[in-house]
Formats: sequence, C-alpha cells, structure tokens
Amino acid sequence: MRVMTELRRFSSNRFLHVVLAVYAVIWLITAWRPVDFPTWAIENLLVVVFIGVLWVTCRKFTFTNLSYLLMAIFLALHAIGAHTGYARSPAGYWLQSVFHLERNPYDRLIHCAFGLLLAYPVHELLARAGGIRNRAGYWLPVAVITAVSAFFEIVEAVVAEIISPGTGPAWLGAQGDQWDAQMDMGVAFLGSAAAMFLTYFRNRGSIPHARSSPLPNVVPFRRRRLLQGLIGAYAAIFVIAAIKPVDRSDWLLESLLVFVAVPVLVLTYRRFPLSNATYVLAFLFLVLHTAGAHYRYADVPLGYWLQNTFSLTRNHFDRIVHLSYGLLLTWPACEILVRACGLRGFWAGAMPPMLIVAISGLFEILEALVAAIVEPELGAAYLGIQGDVWDAQQDMALALAGTIPAVVVFAMTRPAWYPADGKCQVA
Repeated sequence: MRVMTELRRFSSNRFLHVVLAVYAVIWLITAWRPVDFPTWAIENLLVVVFIGVLWVTCRKFTFTNLSYLLMAIFLALHAIGAHTGYARSPAGYWLQSVFHLERNPYDRLIHCAFGLLLAYPVHELLARAGGIRNRAGYWLPVAVITAVSAFFEIVEAVVAEIISPGTGPAWLGAQGDQWDAQMDMGVAFLGSAAAMFLTYFRNRGSIPHARSSPLPNVVPFRRRRLLQGLIGAYAAIFVIAAIKPVDRSDWLLESLLVFVAVPVLVLTYRRFPLSNATYVLAFLFLVLHTAGAHYRYADVPLGYWLQNTFSLTRNHFDRIVHLSYGLLLTWPACEILVRACGLRGFWAGAMPPMLIVAISGLFEILEALVAAIVEPELGAAYLGIQGDVWDAQQDMALALAGTIPAVVVFAMTRPAWYPADGKCQVA
C-alpha cells in the first residue's frame, strides 16, 4: 500500500516532471558534439547508473522535491563539464580570469557542488530509510559524501592508468597540481559540511528518527583484565618508541593521532565502553602506527626487509598500515555506529566502510595541508610517498580493501553488542 502511494505521488508530481524535462534538455544539448567523446562517455557512465538506481528504487523510496532539485542541478553542472572537459570549461576560464587564479577551477566547483548539493538527499535517505538518530543524521552524510569522493578518486586513478599509462594525472586534467586529489576531496567535504550545517538549523526535527536503544550491561573496568593488560602494554610500547625517534618533529606530527584517540577512549569509557574485541583491534593498529611514527613510515626496517625479500620498488610499510586501518578498525566502527547511531540490517553493514574510507580521505587531506605548511617546496617528499603519483589513491584503496573482509565477518556473525533482541553485552 505504501509503495503504491509513493508511486502515485511520484507520477503526479508536476514539479518533478519539469525538473526532469529541463535536465533532459541540458543533457541533450551537452551530448551534441562534445569536445572529447571518449571522455564524455566515461563521465556519463556513472550518471546513467545513478539515474537508473533512482528510477528502480522510486517505488520504494521517493525523495522530496528539494532533493530532486538539488540532484538535478548537480547533474546539469556535471553535464556541462563533461561536454567541454573539466580542465577546459569556458566557465572555469572566466572564473580564472576574473579572480586571477592559477588554474581552471571548474573541476573544483563541481566537487564542491557534489558535497553542497548532494549532502541533503543523503541526509534524507539515511534519516527516513536508515532510521539513524538525530545527531548522526547530520554528520554521517558528510562521511558518505567524503567516502564517495574518495572512491571516485580511486576509480579515476585506475581508469587513467588504463587509458593513459604514465600520464594519468595530465589525462585527468590535474593541471600540474600534486595535491589535486586531496583538494577535490577537501572541497567536497567542505561543501557537505556547509550543507549539513544549514540543514541542522533549517530542518531539525522534521524527519523522524529511531529511538535510543537500552544501555548495555557493562562489566566494571576493575574486572576487565584484558583491557588493563592492553593499556599497560601500549603505554610501554609508546614510551619506548618515544625515546630517540628518527625524526622528533615527524614523530610529534604522527603521534597527534595517539594524543587525540587515546584520551577520547578514556574520557568516554564510563558512558560508552566498548567490547574487548574492539579494544584489541584498536591496540594492534596503534602499535603499527607507533612503529611507523618512531622510524618514519618510509624508513621502517620491516618495510625494507619486505622490499628486499620480494624485490619491491619501495618501502611498503605505509601500505601495510593503511590496509590494517581498514582491516582492524572496521569492527570498532561497526560497534560505534550500531550502538550509538541505531543502525540495523543493511545500514549497519554499509555505513562502517563508508566511515572508514571517509576518514582515510580526511587523513590524506590533512597530510597534504601539513606538508604544504611545513615543507611547501618539498611537500610530496616530506610525506614519504616515494615518487608515487597515485600514493593517496592507493592508500585509500587499501583501506577500502581492508574494510571489506572485516564487514563480511560482521555480517556473518552476531556480536554480543549487536542488539537484535533489544539487549547488548559489553565484556
């Protein structure tokens, strides 16, 4: 009955018909004699998939008119860029001339619009279909937008190396910008954050959210011997690694993650204690990160041993840590999102990988900002990317590869903290 009601509302929505008609006209105009037909075809492939998904799912879920309008505006901007090529867009050249910019910024405009225009539809989808709670409804869409933006950067890098090996960045229209991927993800993140900031004040409370789940049965800290052992072991490892690191300034920057993450876990323990499995996984990841901070990721002895043993072209310890990030921290992300945000079923399995990839993308953005500030002339060398132009994309791809088996394990099991029966246990 609800499906039929949604379908009738969709078919009788004149505003939506007008929006679709205007976009169809714009798409047909831009499809006529594009500057580079293969590039135009590749750019429109995902558009066809996106519109097809909207059409297939419209019977079960119909967006509001505002969401459809925002999506249509973004698709129209994308169609114009696909017609001329993002690096050669006349609108971008006009902006470059007026504001005296160093490059054609039309691609930046599209990435910002991706976050600014599509964050609200994602918010609506998660709130109405995912049942997420009020606060999560305003930061999870930002994570989704950032994750999708990171995924696009990965896909673009793969396509570029297939079509134009060795000259991929030039083929993508990076215009000589070594931080092109990070800048694209950064403006998408800022656009989505701005959209959710406005939505928070404009639309707060208008969409129903799930009720809070009961608190878990918490085991007192004094009885959690495993957790106490993990704290003692990591404290000893951190102190040892802090003694005479290879580069003290690099160690301080890399240790910012520890200085933030560990106090957060301590301060939130009383209100939100996590399971033993989550603390073990977090401990393993922090140990790997601490070793990388001590030696510098590009100079860790284990990485050199692997390089010599398997005749690799570079020290791959940083790759191991990025893969471990997805493999080890997806389970903790599942627990946090399920217990704190009320995610269940499909959403409980889909959102943790999104969050993992989004945070991976944010780290790449922050690393680029720090490198540009600390070593403006040697930013890439400072980060230790070892001459790899696709370093950021490969790091994010490995985080994605690591999160997949972890979320499969979660989907195949029912942890004690997954409250399928309305109760959960933290041990």
